[in-house]
Amino acid sequence: MDNIDLSDFFITKAQANDFATRLNAIVDMMYTTNFDLEKALMHELGIHKKDAFMKLLRENKMSDASHSAMQDFLKKMQETITSLPVVSLTIAFEPSEETLKALSQWFLTTRNKQVLFDILTDEKLIAGAIITSNGKFKDYSIRKDFDRIIRSELMKPAPSAA
Repeated sequence: MDNIDLSDFFITKAQANDFATRLNAIVDMMYTTNFDLEKALMHELGIHKKDAFMKLLRENKMSDASHSAMQDFLKKMQETITSLPVVSLTIAFEPSEETLKALSQWFLTTRNKQVLFDILTDEKLIAGAIITSNGKFKDYSIRKDFDRIIRSELMKPAPSAA
């Protein structure tokens, strides 16, 4: 459970917060009459995430018969969510879901860990990205180079008319 991959459920910090809220709702439903885990998952998460959740339960040898064991499992999932590192990514465009999945997969493959993205858009970057993680800031945008080129071109004397 320590290295659980929750990337089937969320990629961004906002999605993780929403998922955690939905997990809380499922925990609250557990104590209602005739609780049905699959129905609760379907209601809160939708069919694809319900299926991924059921797969996760099987992989962790969890049975939905024990409410206390299930509640502990959901609590551990929430603890995992809160412990995931956050990478702030400022880019010039609104990323597609495919782009976010590719970035997430890169971290899983090369760094062997899941991260949460906090995505900000800033069209002034033109291209590239600004990345902030663990108190470190890296600017890989081309804005500075673009500004430098424009300034140097504007400083050139105008061609003389001969």
